[in-house]
Order: sequence, then C-alpha cells, then structure tokens
Amino acid sequence: DLPKGCIHFNRTINDLGSDKMRPTIDGVVYDAVIIADGGWSSLRRYVNGNKEPEYSGYVIWRAKVALQHLSGFRGEGAYNSGKYFVIALNVPTCDGEHFVMGGVAIETPENEVIRPVEGASRHTEITESTTLPDWFMPFIHRHFAHHADGEIVRWLETCATKGKITPQPLFEFMAEDVVAGRILLMGDAAHMASPRTAAGAHTGILDAVALMEAFKEYRGLDNIDKAIKAYESGGKLRAEQLYKRSKEVSKPLLSTDKRGEL
Repeated sequence: DLPKGCIHFNRTINDLGSDKMRPTIDGVVYDAVIIADGGWSSLRRYVNGNKEPEYSGYVIWRAKVALQHLSGFRGEGAYNSGKYFVIALNVPTCDGEHFVMGGVAIETPENEVIRPVEGASRHTEITESTTLPDWFMPFIHRHFAHHADGEIVRWLETCATKGKITPQPLFEFMAEDVVAGRILLMGDAAHMASPRTAAGAHTGILDAVALMEAFKEYRGLDNIDKAIKAYESGGKLRAEQLYKRSKEVSKPLLSTDKRGEL
C-alpha cells in the first residue's frame, strides 16, 4: 500500500529544477521523477529537449452515438475506400449502455489542422465547434455508401444528428531518449502513435511493468540509478518499435507522394 498523503491531485508542475540528478519540485528534491503527462507533455523537454510530435498527415473524425438510435444496425467492422478508412464498433459501457463508436480517417493538409498546445489532452480536437463542415456527409456518401448496405452512412448521419462527430488530427512521437539523469519518460510522453496500431495503451502498460520490474531487481535508494538504467534500454526500444509500427499503418492512408520512407 502507498503511504497516506503521498498522492496529490490537481497539482500543476512546470519546473523540475536545473539538476537532472536532483529533480526538484516546489523546492523539494526527489529521488526520481517519472514524467507521464501525455503526448503533449509539458515536462518532456527535460529529457528530449525541444523535439515535438509530428503530424501524421491525416485526421480521424471520431463518431459516437447510442445504439438505441440505430435499431438493427449491421455495419460493425472496418472498411476501406481507396486511401480512406472507416471503423464502426459496438461498445458496451459499465452502466449497461451500448454505443456505436469509431471514426473516419481522412488525409488532410497540415495547414488545415490546429496543432495542440503543450500540455493539451492527447484527444484535443481541431475545433470546439460541433458543426460538421459542409463537405463531410457528401464525402461519406461518395466513398462509403456501398459499404455494409448503406449502414456506414446511416451510422454517421445518426451520429451527426443524435450523437457527435469530432475531428482529431493524428500526431506521432518517438522519444530519442527516455531517461535523463533521474528523470524518466513513460507512456504517451515517450511515444505517441496512431490508434490503428492497437498498441499505444499497451505499450504504456509495458513501460510501467518494466519500471516496476527494474525497481524490484534493484531495491533501495542506493540502487536507483541501476534501476533507471535497466529501464532505459527497453524504454527506448519500445518507443522505436511503436513509432515504426505507427508509420507502417499510417502509410496506406496517405497519397503516394507523401508516404515517405519508414
């Protein structure tokens, strides 16, 4: 069990001091600091300098509506129309409700998306407006009307009127280093990938397990540096592998001249 009073919620931390071997928060020196504040981390600079997430080249228009508004829905699955991709899933919630959730991946020029600011939630949307652009539904009809006997169009039309459809530009990130002194990166702060990898949260859990195992092997304050060193190599490898996988699954969604080299 964790000691009473060791967790403090609703705290904002902007500075870790100037000595990475003695990370300091509000004048208190800590044995180590684990940075796990997401893909738009405001503290990652202590380990990776000014390196920032890269725009993937496409936006996912996330869609969600209660299943009760889609009687007899038969469109669950993943579908391609050229470089465009849509997925619809029946997702139950803990309170017994069911939603049809998913998204549409659409290649979009970078000058048409708003880059989230440092410290933002990874799920920041392009705009807070709930109004769909005029081109969206005609685009869906043109590319997905023939899929699942029209169920994809019905789902998205219902999302637009009784649920929600919100845009999320996809960014990717790979930390070149996950350790600097006694400051460590974990989760999205170390690696941010396309949801098409189906491995983003999983990789974050692997980070946590690896750090736990490192501290189990090297116990005690005298062995902190050994534990951090044991975490470092695996952390870098996981970030590299997830980034490479993200590039691979994003490639089919981009025009040929924008796919680049893996």
